[in-house]
Amino acid sequence: MPVQYIYSLTISVVRSLFKFMNHSGIRRALMRSDSKFSRFVELQDNAMDAVLAAGPFPEDTVWIHCASLGEYRVASPILRSLKQKGYNTLLTLFSPSAYDVLIKESSENRIADHIFLLPLDTRKNARKFINGVRPHSAIFIISEIWPNYVRALKEAGIPAYLASALIHGRSAVTKWYGGIFRQTYMSYKKVLVLDNLSAARLRDIGVTNVEVSGDPLFDNARKFCMSRRVLVGGSISDVNDLQLFAYVVNQFPDDRFVIVPHDIRKDVIDRIRKTVRGRCALYTECDELSD
Repeated sequence: MPVQYIYSLTISVVRSLFKFMNHSGIRRALMRSDSKFSRFVELQDNAMDAVLAAGPFPEDTVWIHCASLGEYRVASPILRSLKQKGYNTLLTLFSPSAYDVLIKESSENRIADHIFLLPLDTRKNARKFINGVRPHSAIFIISEIWPNYVRALKEAGIPAYLASALIHGRSAVTKWYGGIFRQTYMSYKKVLVLDNLSAARLRDIGVTNVEVSGDPLFDNARKFCMSRRVLVGGSISDVNDLQLFAYVVNQFPDDRFVIVPHDIRKDVIDRIRKTVRGRCALYTECDELSD
């Protein structure tokens, strides 16, 4: 049985299960209402309807897809550049918590023109989404490899790009069972990778539409770093992470540090600010003149 068929069948079964859980009341009976999975199942129930109801979209709409907030930070410079050039932008996310954070941003702070949760990657969903949005082009960030969506884009003649990809030795695309992923990589108009090693690994398996582009995240951090030493603590997710990183911060008060919490609720941010000694500012509190 072809891997593509097994993949599509599995996603379709998951989609049907989600619908059953929502409409039978099982989700509310068995899951905490504030759990991420419960929220994901809830949002998936009308994810496609939400997209289609917002249309029709302008012909110059560029679709950008990110898994969560980390990928969104990578996409931010791209979104800003597209906005400056006059493109309409549509952002989709896979994480319900990331969606909830970004959808609540004020219109002044929001970079993307439209924000949605991405419907599950079934063939039917992919065709319906592409036909409904008809994007000018599509950009997937880092490791967002959705075979049915990329296939639907190719069939519609819409160019798709993968940005900031990092291919390591354990990547599924390099394994014997990774044929479905190799096909997807080959369907992109261009795969933009972070380093030469990633490019070499892809070329070794026949993926030649590769270009080394570097990391857009450096665009976000360059001004902050200036000529000083900077340490980044990414996805700080619990008290132990925070205590370890705060110890380093407090030992080296003359250096600069970037703390990226996994959860950006106010109580989490407040705990970080209380734990770290010295001057501390949120990204949203900074501007071009901030030191």
